[in-house]
Amino acid sequence: MIDFTHAQQRFTYRAAAIILHHRRVLLTRADGMDYWCLPGGRVEFGETSVEALTREVLEELDEPVQIERLIWIAESFVRDEGNAVHAIGFHFLASFAPSSPLYQQSGPFRSPHAHEGLTFQWHDLADLHALLLYPPFLVPGLQALPEHPVHLLDQRM
Repeated sequence: MIDFTHAQQRFTYRAAAIILHHRRVLLTRADGMDYWCLPGGRVEFGETSVEALTREVLEELDEPVQIERLIWIAESFVRDEGNAVHAIGFHFLASFAPSSPLYQQSGPFRSPHAHEGLTFQWHDLADLHALLLYPPFLVPGLQALPEHPVHLLDQRM
């Protein structure tokens, strides 16, 4: 996977899914973390961001995902555990099949793969301001998705 650290500097390349259903968005949280994020994961060498996202969602939820379109390309420069982090994130609008049982989930639910250590939950878009959600641009951004891809720069160092 494209994620490496050198001399207290870390670089990571991630693909994320914006999955909406009835004014709710699917978010995930890793065990031990106090914040939410979009489902997805790190891109591997030789893999496109769409291939990575398709693979990650299938691995985490046992459900195929349809990638619809690119929404944001985000470059983030943040601090995490003493490291300066440079992260590139591709955020895609995506969906499950209309008959997917995941749309019917209420309350938190676990990844079917215990080794993943992930909790998922649908959150109302109107309530995102009450969550610790990363990256922070998602809180206002998910309220009104842009019609065309947008490049974002997040500098919280």
